[in-house]
Amino acid sequence: MRKTGWNWRVRHLPVAALAAGVLALSSGCARVPELAATIREDLRDSDYPRLRPIENLVEPLPAPAEEAAKLEASLEARRRALERRARALRPPVVDEHDRERMGRGVGEGAATVPKTGGKKDAGG
Repeated sequence: MRKTGWNWRVRHLPVAALAAGVLALSSGCARVPELAATIREDLRDSDYPRLRPIENLVEPLPAPAEEAAKLEASLEARRRALERRARALRPPVVDEHDRERMGRGVGEGAATVPKTGGKKDAGG
């Protein structure tokens, strides 16, 4: 009969950890292709390349104040554009004439609704 309780697992934990450790360490002993065989003959005996200062290799970053000013200007332009859009959306959707007609109810003004689904004529 096999024991599968908590005690069995705890007793065998060191054995499992040892097996995992052996597997991890043995993976470092794997053979890898020779890297020296991939280097060309003319480069094999050459000197190391000269080291150069990092300042000459990378493009300097813009000053934080300059970058912040650009970001602030772009955000301000976006804010103004959004405010213009919001102002364009604020006018009432229903004009005053239609609001009065809707206020009278369905009975009296129902006959004046065009048969085009309630849309006004493009000519006015």
